Formats: sequence, structure tokens, C-alpha cells
Amino acid sequence: MCSSDLQVSGEILTRWHAGESCHADRSELAKMYPWTEHGRAALYDDIQAFKNDAFVQAAVPRVLSVLLALASGSDHHCALTAPGVRHVWPLLAVEEWRQTTLELICEWSQRAISARALAEFAARYPEHLRLLLEPATQATKENLQPPGFESRAKKAAQLLERGERTVDEAMESVFEGLQVQSPAELAVSALGNICLAGQGNPAFREKMAPLCDELVGGLRQHLRPMSWRLCGRTAGALCNIVRLGADFAEAVQEKCLPALIEALKEEHGGDENKDRRDVIKQLKAQGPGGMPSPFTGTCSARLLGALVNLLVVRPVSAAQALELGALELCVPLIDPDAAAATFVASKLLPAAGLGDASLAFLAGRWITTSSSLSLESSLYFDLAGLAGGGLAS
Repeated sequence: MCSSDLQVSGEILTRWHAGESCHADRSELAKMYPWTEHGRAALYDDIQAFKNDAFVQAAVPRVLSVLLALASGSDHHCALTAPGVRHVWPLLAVEEWRQTTLELICEWSQRAISARALAEFAARYPEHLRLLLEPATQATKENLQPPGFESRAKKAAQLLERGERTVDEAMESVFEGLQVQSPAELAVSALGNICLAGQGNPAFREKMAPLCDELVGGLRQHLRPMSWRLCGRTAGALCNIVRLGADFAEAVQEKCLPALIEALKEEHGGDENKDRRDVIKQLKAQGPGGMPSPFTGTCSARLLGALVNLLVVRPVSAAQALELGALELCVPLIDPDAAAATFVASKLLPAAGLGDASLAFLAGRWITTSSSLSLESSLYFDLAGLAGGGLAS
């Protein structure tokens, strides 16, 4: 038996018998499946039998593909497909459908109407939250690698050794595999967007509260310097997670603040990582055969954004951030011209991806926010010393 599926079956059974489920037939289902180990096993077996049905096996992948095409086409079509959330989310429990389901949920989470539908579903059926939490927080090879990437890379290497592919052709095949997002990337992005959509939903915040430590602790492991696939996405998710309440903000400060600052230091400080930064920039600029590169470059803007949001939501984090060297890190990033240009762009195009151009603006915002929240004069002396070489005696 699959332990995750069996656990979900037990959680569903518990909600049916406790009267917490919103299912219209929960009373009848509770009679069919007793609240015992035998009842849980029977429910699990019936779910597996349903998965193995020939029609289901043929229809579900086609339905998912159509929904994904519609959802990614426009806001209007995405809103029309939003009622399908409650039917699609449980499909995360089926391994062969998980990747496409994650892609669809991630796409839904990026649009306002469908993102609210996801948050409302999670609030009504919290037992399904774990299906999204697992790929986001469990650092397994299946979660971290794009689907089929290992076999693709091995095949490219074998063809290269036999002389059936050139180096450029082998690299192009590997880059094609890297274009696909991993389950962890999709789940982290979706969770961050759902938390943003559900921050005003009291029921959603209540159901998320028991998962606080598991969620924040799981995301902490992705905050690795120069991790071009997950570090930026995780920082972006934390920007929204801190808004779910004081417990989440406190957990982010305790578990993630040192990692956020350390990752930002590695992105910008020290010559030991200069070669790594240069390689990533080159890979970002040009992939083999003119392909768009899957390398996203640095994630400094998102890391700074997470620091700013944490400071605004939880002002007491400023003291710890200063002790960890955030001030010395942010001051050199300030470029008045770039900050002004980014501020204007953010007003004109609030939804635009500003990328690293927003670094100066975010760094300046963190410093001004932290200084306005601090009552200690030492902060201002530090600022003066960093900016002008010290105060005149």
C-alpha cells in the first residue's frame, strides 16, 4: 500500500465520521466505511480500483490536458475551468497523473478567480492539502528532478558515447529536459499563490495553521545559495506565507531568516562564488541551438522581497536581521537611478516581472523600513558609516 494514499484515506474517513466533511453523502459514506482499520483499508481498495478502471485511465489524462490548455489560454477561460478544482486536486494522489495535475493547479493559482477557488477548496477539504505539501517539502529525487530527466540524460550520454549524437545535440536534449518544471517547483509556486489568495479567508488560515511548522520547515531546505530552480520560488512563496498570521511570520523568522540572508550574501558577496555566478549568467543568456535557457539567473530580488515582507509583518525581526548582517548587505545594492526607475515601473506595470532591476528599490525599502521601526541610534550611525566612511568627529 502507498503510505500517502493510505493516510489520505484515513483522513477522509475521519472527516466523514466526525461530521466535518462537506460531502453531500457523508452520512451514507460513513455507514459504508466504518471508522476502523478495516474500513480504512476498504476505502483505500475502492479508490485503487477506481484508479485502475480502463475508462478512467483513458479519460483523465485527456481531460487534464484540455483543462490545462484552457486555463493557460486566458483569464476568461481559466475562470470557466475553476469549478473543476474540487475534481482535479484529489488526482495528485495518482502518480501517473501528478505532474499534469500540478501543472494545472499551478496555472490556476496564478489567476485571481481560480486561485480563490483553490483556497476555498483547501479550506473545505484540508485533508487534500498534504497532497500539495508533500512535493513542496519532501526533498526526494522524484520531487526535485523534472519528470523523466534522469533517463533523458542517460540516453543522451549513451548516444554521445556511441557517436550517434554530437555534443551540441546531446546538450540540447538535456536542456529540453530542464525546460520542464519539477514537482517541487510547481508545488512551491502553487502553495505561495494559494496562500496569497487565501490570506483573507479565515477558514483557509485556520486549516493552514496546523501545517505551519511542517510547511515553513520544509521550504527552508530549498533556500540554498545559487539554487537557480528553487531558491527564488521558495523566497517568493515565503513573501505570501508570512501574511497568513503571526504564527507563520514567527516561524519564517525562526527557520528561514538566517537562510534568506545567507543566500543573499552568497549571491552578491565574496569572490569564491564569482565563477558560479558568471556560469549561471552565461547559461541564462544562451542555451544550445538558440533554445531559451531554463537557468533563471540570480534570485536576489525575491530574497529581498521576502525580507521586506517579513519586516513589515513582523517588525521585531529587524534586530535579528541586523545582527546577521542585512544592513551591510543591502546598502551596497542601492543605486538611486535604478531604484527610481524600478519604482516608476512598479507603479505603471504592477504585475510586470521586474527581475534584478528591482534590487535597488527593494534594498532601499528594507533599509528605510527597518530604520523607521528601530529606536536605536546605532542603526543610523551604521548607515552613515557605510554610506560616507564614518561620522566627522
